[in-house]
Amino acid sequence: MSPAVEVPRRYGRSVLVAGLRGIGRAWLPLLIVVIVNAIVQALLVTLGAVPGIDGIAIVWALVSLAIIVITYAVVSAAALESVDGKVSWAAMTQRLRAHWLLFVIWTAVVAVGVFLGLLLYTLPGILIAALTVFIPVAAMDGQRDAFADNFAAIKARPGRWLITVVIMGAIVGFAWLFAALCGFFVGGWLGALLVWLVFGVLLVWFTCAWAALFRSTPRGIGTNAPAS
Repeated sequence: MSPAVEVPRRYGRSVLVAGLRGIGRAWLPLLIVVIVNAIVQALLVTLGAVPGIDGIAIVWALVSLAIIVITYAVVSAAALESVDGKVSWAAMTQRLRAHWLLFVIWTAVVAVGVFLGLLLYTLPGILIAALTVFIPVAAMDGQRDAFADNFAAIKARPGRWLITVVIMGAIVGFAWLFAALCGFFVGGWLGALLVWLVFGVLLVWFTCAWAALFRSTPRGIGTNAPAS
């Protein structure tokens, strides 16, 4: 029997630094989707503030949700491709075409779970979000049982997962503080634009980081090899 091949660490010394490297390899598509999403969301804020069109608020909400999902899908596809090198439009598009439905389904499952957790209390929602970080990435990677792959990835790299979750949580906390201050001092479409740009950048950074960590686990490369 041949010895098992250990799964290499694709994140180097730091998962978050690996995320920054991923951004550098996929900067163009990531930049485009973040900017487009921020502009659309800011425009929807402006439309929602116009008197007399409150009756179609549900339409704006659906448009906003659709743009967010599309943005997250593109970011996830680019993040996975970035682990192996510079991202090409062809490879990213091929991945999106192959796995977009699986991604949407699993991302919706995660979103509902987090939402229900937040309805109970803040902590359950945060815990669910932390415990499901690999599900969207696994779905975009074509893993049909993304739930099992998620927990297998956490089990393979528990220390790195925990450290990264804690650091990301602190960063998100500061981002929410920025959003509150921006809404108070700036407001309107400009405030919305700034907030969506900041959270778009964080989405890109964090997704690239999780993709690098996922690729450093046996499930992330499609083997049962032990993590090194």
